[in-house]
Amino acid sequence: MFKEILAKAAHAQLQDPPDVGLPQEELPKLLVTVTNYFLLLVAALALAYLVYGGFAYMTSGGDSTKATAAKRVITYAIAGIILIGVAAALVNFVAGAFAQ
Repeated sequence: MFKEILAKAAHAQLQDPPDVGLPQEELPKLLVTVTNYFLLLVAALALAYLVYGGFAYMTSGGDSTKATAAKRVITYAIAGIILIGVAAALVNFVAGAFAQ
């Protein structure tokens, strides 16, 4: 009985997966497109934080704690924009390498 179960399990592993209707060539393109749109959204948020930090710095009124906090927001927003750019380049580079 145990051998029959193992034989059925081994036979099931040799069968091809069922076709779900999505062409296999389209999946990597879809993942890259979704990732690029997500990175675009995050870049827009980082740009909004950069504008917010600039506004906070301009309206700090000479208060050193507010100016320091605004500088920190600006620094982190710029770092985020750089990281998003690197991530987008990396995703597109890897996708291009696998496409060939």
